[in-house]
Amino acid sequence: MNKISVAILTAVSLTAVASAGSVVKADAQSETKTSSVQPRDITIFTKGKIAASGSIVDNKGMTIDSSGKTTGTIALKYVVTDSLNIDLGDHTYTYFKVPTEFQELMDETDITKYISGIFTYQTLLGGTKNVVYTPDDIKVVGDHLIRVDNGRHVGSIASKATSEIAINLGKAVTESNVRIPDATSVYTFHATTTTTDTLVNWSVVGSSDAATMLTGIPKIDPGYGYENQKPVVNDIYDTDTLVTGTGTPNATINVYNNDNVIIGHGTVKEDGTYSVKIDSKYLPLAVDDEIHITQNAGLGESKPVVTHVKQKEVVSASNTYFQTGYWTDSQADLIVEGRFVNKAFDFGKKENTSFAADLVNSRGEAVYPVSGATTDWYTAGMYDGYQISLPTSALSSATIIPSGTYTIKVRAQNSNGTDSAVLSASNTKAQRYVLHHAWNEIESKSVGGRTITFTTGPNNEALINIK
Repeated sequence: MNKISVAILTAVSLTAVASAGSVVKADAQSETKTSSVQPRDITIFTKGKIAASGSIVDNKGMTIDSSGKTTGTIALKYVVTDSLNIDLGDHTYTYFKVPTEFQELMDETDITKYISGIFTYQTLLGGTKNVVYTPDDIKVVGDHLIRVDNGRHVGSIASKATSEIAINLGKAVTESNVRIPDATSVYTFHATTTTTDTLVNWSVVGSSDAATMLTGIPKIDPGYGYENQKPVVNDIYDTDTLVTGTGTPNATINVYNNDNVIIGHGTVKEDGTYSVKIDSKYLPLAVDDEIHITQNAGLGESKPVVTHVKQKEVVSASNTYFQTGYWTDSQADLIVEGRFVNKAFDFGKKENTSFAADLVNSRGEAVYPVSGATTDWYTAGMYDGYQISLPTSALSSATIIPSGTYTIKVRAQNSNGTDSAVLSASNTKAQRYVLHHAWNEIESKSVGGRTITFTTGPNNEALINIK
């Protein structure tokens, strides 16, 4: 029986620059070359070429419709133009090595369900024989390596034989929800035909590759990375009823609370902004509550943006003025009284407003919190007054309050939000008592071996000095 020349070896590399350095078009065919290298472990074609076509090549990638369905097929056609060492009746296999970027898809789904193809060769009488690959003919036999079974030949394939497969990548990623990464440089395809059904040594095959260089398609799957396409979320405050930010136009925005319950949803506008109303039954939001916000542009929800509800600081011209100060008769507490001025606040109801304060050190750190009482001592019916008590037990303890100089930062909170201001030693001349109406008139005191004095700072702020 005469030997009939047969074999395959080539590669396609989706790139914008040919090996000779020239740019070629997306539909350009590969140049072929003859290798002087004959690998001993496989029988290969030494002349052939491979081409890629289909909607993915035409559209420079897959496409996604408004419902989130991905479409796109890539067809690989390997043509043998000269062959060697294949006997009449030999069984051959064609191997297609797809890009490494396809590996996760091939690991997570049966890619063979999405592949069809045909093998064509010349018969002894000069005609053409077409063999359609069955599902059993198509196997994944290694990392990103697809093998198709050409069967036994009853005719000549010396002049020309063609292996063609089409991979419906769009359907594969839609059904598996596994996306294809962007190419690290280019998407590269290889092919070879041999009489062996064992794995191909591609390091040997590569020494005699013929290559097609196509215009680059660096991103086959526009849906890749959708889970990382998070929306941008503006700060959320306890007084807010809306969650706002920016995202992908027409994407759905879902807002979840920490119990994974959707508390609001909406759509990103064409200009990329969104404003999602929070369901009233989840209002008001609580300070420090965890909020999760996701975006779905049609491919599934992104990973969430996690943020925490902030306390609303009222932006207004506010001040707090010292009114009077004294030590209690029992010497157990230092009492400081003052008045808080903020035109944005409604001080008309006692239950609407609460006061507290912090001792703040020279580094701006709050070191000791103090609760306060609400009063209307300075304007009848206006609860803008406060009284705070600093216990002697704390002032005498270096563990609780280290030695140093401190300002008093007073905090007011009501339905308008929260505001704070450093206590000013100035006063409004409406003291409740004539005693100690000036800050520096409060008696110095020795408590627990520490001396407490009262001075004013460069901006007339009230200072407590502890030594």
